[in-house]
Amino acid sequence: MARMTDCIFLPVFSCENIAETVVLMTLPVLGYSTGMLIHDGLCLVLAEIICLCLGYVIFQHRQLKLVKQQQADVLAQQEEERHAQEKIINELTENLSIIEATGYGIWRIYLNPDGINKMVVDDKIQGMLGIKGMNLTPEEIYEFYHARLEKFDEIEADDYQMMLQGKIMGRLLTYNHPTKGKVNFQAGGTLHMGQGGVSYISGYCGDVTDRVQREARIESKLNIALENEKKANAAKTAFLASMSHDIRTPLNCIIGLMELNSNHPEDRQMVDENREKARVAAKHLLDLVNDVLEITKIDVDEVTLSNEAFSVRALGDAIETIVKERALERGIRFVSENEISDISDAIYLFGSPVHLRQLFLNVFSNAVKYNREGGMVSIKKELVSQNKKDVTYKFIISDTGIGMSQEFLNHIFEPFTQEHESARSTYSGTGLGMYITKRLVEMMHGSISVASKEGLGTSVEITLPFKIAREEDLPEKLDLSKVDITGIKVLVVEDNEINAEIIRRLLVDFGAQVTVAANGKEGVVKFVDNPPGTFDVILMDLMMPVMDGYAATKSIRSFNREDARTIPIYAMTANAFADDVKRCLETGMDGHLAKPVDVKKLKTTLAKIYHS
Repeated sequence: MARMTDCIFLPVFSCENIAETVVLMTLPVLGYSTGMLIHDGLCLVLAEIICLCLGYVIFQHRQLKLVKQQQADVLAQQEEERHAQEKIINELTENLSIIEATGYGIWRIYLNPDGINKMVVDDKIQGMLGIKGMNLTPEEIYEFYHARLEKFDEIEADDYQMMLQGKIMGRLLTYNHPTKGKVNFQAGGTLHMGQGGVSYISGYCGDVTDRVQREARIESKLNIALENEKKANAAKTAFLASMSHDIRTPLNCIIGLMELNSNHPEDRQMVDENREKARVAAKHLLDLVNDVLEITKIDVDEVTLSNEAFSVRALGDAIETIVKERALERGIRFVSENEISDISDAIYLFGSPVHLRQLFLNVFSNAVKYNREGGMVSIKKELVSQNKKDVTYKFIISDTGIGMSQEFLNHIFEPFTQEHESARSTYSGTGLGMYITKRLVEMMHGSISVASKEGLGTSVEITLPFKIAREEDLPEKLDLSKVDITGIKVLVVEDNEINAEIIRRLLVDFGAQVTVAANGKEGVVKFVDNPPGTFDVILMDLMMPVMDGYAATKSIRSFNREDARTIPIYAMTANAFADDVKRCLETGMDGHLAKPVDVKKLKTTLAKIYHS
């Protein structure tokens, strides 16, 4: 009885279960009561057995219901899991379709702890691996692929540990293709766990060789550019360090000579000699400054070449005259082997004479500077091609100097370079000449090459194309024998008192009448407050306080008076390059005179204005 009661007393919650429980609890009482009424022990036992049987039937019914409920719950959970798996499969299928559309392939590796792993790949990966048509088994594919991977053991250990942590493996691989050599794959994958642990690994793979090679080329170019930048910065640092010496040397010379002249004014011969030495030192200092300014402008593409007609013979004579003088001072012979007129009738050309003069003098300067006493410098001209409109000449400049090593020739066109550290002290200079020359030649669409042997000399070949001009295209020339500016009335606008006094004294010595204004605004006021005809020409500095030369020129040109629009205004400034000239003309000026002032050019320019 007690055991029966224990079996049937189970926790229940539904109404149906409560009813069953009540019946089960009353059956023992009912059986006992029946037996007491019958007063028969056998009947009592039979009643008890009947009650127990009924209780057992009811209990089994309950258990069957519980099992069915549990089965229904399991089926519902399985259905839910199946839907979730279908969702994952659909997402994976969609992702794999995207991967395949991008040119990637799909792979799967089945892990076998007791034997060789298997690898299954799609057609795309078979093509990537170079195994298409080989009919390899999954075991053979695994061996073939992994045997050709570089650093496979290291990669396998790292990637497996990553995937065990639940992460997705992604890596750039290098694979030795059977026919293409080294190729690059981008691969990724993840682990799939089964009941016994890891079941398989699956993922994607794509051939990214072109991308890797392209990135490598870009990186290589960036590294080269970075290295060149480092070299250039190092060269510029070294240049600036030595430039202090280069600039101080002629300055010290000039200051020292002036001091000597001040101490010995009675010694006219020494004073004259010192003045000439100071002139040479000042010219050298100016060359240094011009080189530095020129390279700065070239590097930021601010150099503007002119396109004017010129005579090759006149320009060549002017250049060769300078070279002859420099060569003679060094005891070097100069030879001009032929003339342009010997090889072509195109002797009037369009070009930038100022820059042509600069690049040829740079080359000749090296030929003389790095020569030896009793040596020779020569130039030869050759006709490369010619038609009615265009002509191309080759200029070959050779010397019998100290020459250069082959190693240095590879760097000759780099800025701030000289073959020996002592070269700057021994020969002077910035190491910028050939760099500037090459850039100018390239801007003129020409070419330059250098050949040299140590101890024997150097040969430079410059090839330049030109448009052919006629003699009537040449600018009008002034007869220097008639240069006279006595009586010309000049307004000098200059903020530097010393410069203003120098130019005033020079012009007064030539017979000019000079008025000085200290800045652009004062210059405008002096022009406007005086009647027309007060001034014949204005010499205008550009960089001034209060109002600069450009603004002053525009203000004068805008004044409502006839002479304001016609009076010649010439820039007289240290801004001495072609783009500076261009800006002056665009502002309304008539011309440009560079500082330091070329006295002869100043006088002829004023004479041309005065007599016109």
